[in-house]
Parts: sequence; structure tokens; C-alpha cells
Amino acid sequence: MKAEGKSGYRMCDTDKEARAHFKAAEKSGVTKPIYTTRPLRGREVKEDELSTLLRCTKAALLVVDVQKAFLHLSSDKKRFIEVEEVARKLPSFVDIAREYGVSPIWIRYPSSLFGDLDYYRVKPKNGDKEIIKPTLGSAMKYGKLHLYLKQNNVRIIFVAGVYTFACVWNEVHDAKRLGYNVIVLKDLVADMVPRPVRNFSIGWNPRVTYAQTLLGVLESQ
Repeated sequence: MKAEGKSGYRMCDTDKEARAHFKAAEKSGVTKPIYTTRPLRGREVKEDELSTLLRCTKAALLVVDVQKAFLHLSSDKKRFIEVEEVARKLPSFVDIAREYGVSPIWIRYPSSLFGDLDYYRVKPKNGDKEIIKPTLGSAMKYGKLHLYLKQNNVRIIFVAGVYTFACVWNEVHDAKRLGYNVIVLKDLVADMVPRPVRNFSIGWNPRVTYAQTLLGVLESQ
């Protein structure tokens, strides 16, 4: 596992490290300082700014790890409801965004570490791009996603999926580092697994907007 830096960034690079990390979190009984209890905050991108960005630059939608196993890692009913709500909203949102030219890119983790890794409630359609990441964390750092975005002249990335302060965080972090304009869809991300807050949230102040706000701007273009 990588050492934690000034930003609090720490990421599992192998299945063995990931398994140990999850077991330690559960064993420690961390139930209060968990990510679900901390609302996602950041600088909200309003309609005018979104409209300007989308007129000038091509955008894509990253759908991160919306897979069956990741939605059933906790027995906590409240967290399950939050993640289930995101999964319920995503299909119609993805279809409408696709119609308006914001193509979905599906990020998927292939290991059987957590069980059934089929998509949950949503799945790619013919013509959609799917990126398989070899380990937990960010698909961006392995090159294929970055190359695909460059080849398609995408400079704006909207991000949805699970978990907010784990794989979503990693995708946002690495995309920003590579110079992309990254905006998290605040109502289309969620968490389920308890983690110590200090590991991921320190220094993170993402740009955010709401799914309906984005759809409104797309419809008005």
C-alpha cells in the first residue's frame, strides 16, 4: 500500500492489500467517522459555467464501479439505501446524457475478491467504451483511459459511481493531475464501506454539480 502523503492520498495496489484494508476497517469498528456521514462538499459549478464549458469542450461521463459486489459490502441499511438510490437513478441519466453527446465510459474492476462483479441496474450499450482496471483505485493511472480520452478530444469529465471517497476519489485525483476539467455529480456518487476519514478526505475539494443541473444545461444547448 502506498504511503499516505500530505494530501491524505492512500491507495491499495493489489488484491491482498485491499483485503487487508477492508478487514482492518471492519475489525476496528469504525462506524462514526465514515464517509457516508460526511456530505460531499466542493465548489458547485453553476448552469452558466457549465454551459460555457460544454459549448467549448467535449465531455464524457465516467461511471465508476457500479457492480453488484460493491453494493453489498455492508449490512448498514442507511448506506445501502444511499448506494441503491444512485444505482436506481443512473440508467435514465446515462441514456439522456448519451443522447446529448456526453458519452459514458464504464470503469470496471474484474477481480472476484468481492464476489459478483456484474453491473448493477446499469450496463454498457453497444458503442459504449468500457475500461477494465487491473487493481482497485483509479483506471486513469494505467494509461488506456487517458489515451482514449485524448484520442476523442475529451477535456471535461463528469464522474458518477461508487465509492465517493475511494475509487471515485482516485479517478478525480488522477484526472485532475493529468489536466482534465473534472466535475463530480454530487447526487450520483455514494459510499458504503466504513473507512477512517483521514485516509482519503483531507485536502479534497472537488468541483461538483447535480445531475439535473447538467441535464438542464445539455437540453438548452
